[in-house]
Amino acid sequence: MDYKALNGICEEYARKAVEWRRDLHRYPEPAWTEFRTTAFLAKTLEEAGVPVLMGKQVVCPEYAMGYPEERVIKAAMERAVEQGADPSYVQRTEGYTGLCAVIDTGREGPVVAIRMDIDSNDVEENRTDAHRPQKEGFASCNPGAMHACGHDGHAVIGLITALSLYRIRQQLQGKVKVIFQPAEEGVRGALSVCKSGILDDVDFVLGGHIAETSDGSLQVCTNTGGYLATDKFDVTFKGEASHAGGSPEKGRNALLAAALATLGMQTQVQDGRGMGRCNVGLLTAGTGRNVIPAQATLKAETRGSTSEIAQDIYRHAMDSIEGAARMYGCTYEVTKMGGAASAQSDESLRQVVEQVVRDSLGMEPDTLRQDLGGSEDFTYMMRTVQEHGGKAMHMFLGTRRWGSAHNEWFDFGEDVLVFSAKIFASCALRLAGRTE
Repeated sequence: MDYKALNGICEEYARKAVEWRRDLHRYPEPAWTEFRTTAFLAKTLEEAGVPVLMGKQVVCPEYAMGYPEERVIKAAMERAVEQGADPSYVQRTEGYTGLCAVIDTGREGPVVAIRMDIDSNDVEENRTDAHRPQKEGFASCNPGAMHACGHDGHAVIGLITALSLYRIRQQLQGKVKVIFQPAEEGVRGALSVCKSGILDDVDFVLGGHIAETSDGSLQVCTNTGGYLATDKFDVTFKGEASHAGGSPEKGRNALLAAALATLGMQTQVQDGRGMGRCNVGLLTAGTGRNVIPAQATLKAETRGSTSEIAQDIYRHAMDSIEGAARMYGCTYEVTKMGGAASAQSDESLRQVVEQVVRDSLGMEPDTLRQDLGGSEDFTYMMRTVQEHGGKAMHMFLGTRRWGSAHNEWFDFGEDVLVFSAKIFASCALRLAGRTE
């Protein structure tokens, strides 16, 4: 395997990588509204000759959890064009962001998929000169949105990987798919990508996330896990308003139903098989002090250390909601807003990646166990590929970092961009390289 030549191609994009990352950082787009990002990636790839799939070729609308109202999507598409997106690419999305670069060699061989997420967070970026993006002029210009988790970097890593592999496609067999997934925040987008069928022929799927190393050095951690299965959901209770003093018996109190459901859900997380979590992060209700609340909305999540535990906790939560609604004579509606499964990387694929890191980069990977402690919807992709006999792996891409994830100060060392692209491109070369 000619890793040296491939690394040299990746390094040719070093200057562009910083430029691209800063452009994406300046124009962050939250889940399902990544139209400028999608258009930029698709245009850059196609202008280099790389075939691209977009819209409903990549996303199954039926499974697009937490998809915004039509007015939000329309406004996001218009803003993308105003901020420099090519209108023809925005139209090609058909209202569904994300894309997939497909390097089809035309030769028999394995199918390798690499996944990168592209959405931003609902965070207001720090506006002081102590924050590098602000000082150097690439802080977010979109109010209430910020790349505070490194997905702007992930998008660029995927872009360099796809461009570099396309240039050495004669050394490959089978296919390589680089998937730029929308709506990872809130774990909303991966399931819709899985249901699109784009992973049905995949033999290997790789994913990763920019992380922090203790000394700020570049490193890859291959022994990752601890992905909590989760369900994110909104519940709307509907009762009947009435005068709180004169005729309270005529009302049906949606606030009390929501409050009782909240308390009930908190008692349903004990499980001897492993860890469980439940949280109601927002509860809004009522219209005034002297009116029986006719409507209440809560936003909640359940989690478990395995998908089985998470499913049971979610079922218990639904029982609490139903019981509370019946007690107070209310109706209710549950809207699924996101979700992720539990998953484990395949040990055999992990060993392959570790050897690639040694051979390609001449460094020893970090093999100490690192648990996420949260949820990541890449697990849906991992399980989808594993269920039809393929192998999957997720890794952490270590660098120096400022601020914690989802924080107004978040920033990372941009040398991780080419470093990570080398890893993914070299892994694809190892897995799909020609043996003739």
